Amino acid sequence: MQNTADKIHNRLSPELQLLLLCSKFQVQEKEQKTIERLVVGPIEWNLFLRLVLQHRVFPLVYRYLNCHKDLAVPEHVRLSLRQVCKENISKTLCMTAELMKLLRAMEGQGIPVLVMKGIPLAYYLYKDITLRPSSDLDILVSPENVNKAWKIIEEYNYAPVHPVTHTTSSQLDKWMEANQHLAFWHDGQETYLEVHWRLSYYGWDTLLTSGTGIGEIQVAGQAMQVMEKEVLILYLILHGAFHAWAQLRWLQDIDNLVRKNEFSWDVLYQLAEQMHVRHILNQSIYLIEELWETHIPESVWEKVMHDKKALRLSDMVMPFICDHDHYQKTNRQVASLFLQQKKYLFCLQPSWREKLIFIWRCFLPAKEDHELIVFPRKLYFMYYILSPLTSIGRRIRNFSRRAKLH
Repeated sequence: MQNTADKIHNRLSPELQLLLLCSKFQVQEKEQKTIERLVVGPIEWNLFLRLVLQHRVFPLVYRYLNCHKDLAVPEHVRLSLRQVCKENISKTLCMTAELMKLLRAMEGQGIPVLVMKGIPLAYYLYKDITLRPSSDLDILVSPENVNKAWKIIEEYNYAPVHPVTHTTSSQLDKWMEANQHLAFWHDGQETYLEVHWRLSYYGWDTLLTSGTGIGEIQVAGQAMQVMEKEVLILYLILHGAFHAWAQLRWLQDIDNLVRKNEFSWDVLYQLAEQMHVRHILNQSIYLIEELWETHIPESVWEKVMHDKKALRLSDMVMPFICDHDHYQKTNRQVASLFLQQKKYLFCLQPSWREKLIFIWRCFLPAKEDHELIVFPRKLYFMYYILSPLTSIGRRIRNFSRRAKLH
């Protein structure tokens, strides 16, 4: 296989290179020497720490640094990571208990639930649920069970937050027609829960409702319905790609799943062809090989290197992977990056039909638009005019807030 890793690594900062190596579950001897060289080099440690938190790989990085205390890593970096990891352990255990409680309650009411990503994924990858932090719980129920699930969730003191609670019934109906999940918040447990009734990726609902893409895993004695390996890999790939791989943790999930090698490449490519997302699959394979030099079968690598659209998409996403100075960006630069992301997402669509749907979705109102102003039903169309402007405004404000915090 042609080694192309140097091309991307030349575009990465020393801090990102060190992050990639320290967050590997198993570090090889050659990689260990590279880490030792990077640590004594010109590392901006505050930036490194910020990137570790930004890409959500702090448990793995701290695990590595804790096993190599002789490395010349500043004490404040170690202490900061230790504190964050301590908080993560507490949070993960709390979220796991909440998930178990909700699953048992829904099982008692005859509601089948599929658990997406999160805790079962962490357990499968590492046999340690604390090594992959989760910010929320994601479950999938069938559309006819949404109301039953909603009642159970509210009985356990979760309050709906998305769409907002003061949304009128007509606004809620409109919103649910175009969206695929509801969000809930438990104030006492500080737990965020998303209940999906469909997935936005092409052909996904048909695949899952057929039952062919569903498996099971045992976590702490609790059986959980999860996606089969090939389905899971493709779902994670689509999720990461449509978020422009803004967190390297998502690519790392793919890397670890490929290294476990407990799936069929043929089945994976058949699913990708069925959903018309082969170029997105090839993009992710190209990126993990370049970033971590992951072993890819020669026959698969040939498919990747002959997919010009996948290579172009890989190049388009690099500004988002390498972007670690957005705290110093001006509002104009933030807006420019936002438009670059929209262009990338537009190119990611597999056909002109999906491209037109993507453009249409850009004008759909978000929950923040309902919070900003409540239009009567006759003026609901005004949300479609406001949405593109408020979306850009929110992105700029979010970056500005982060800049003040850092």
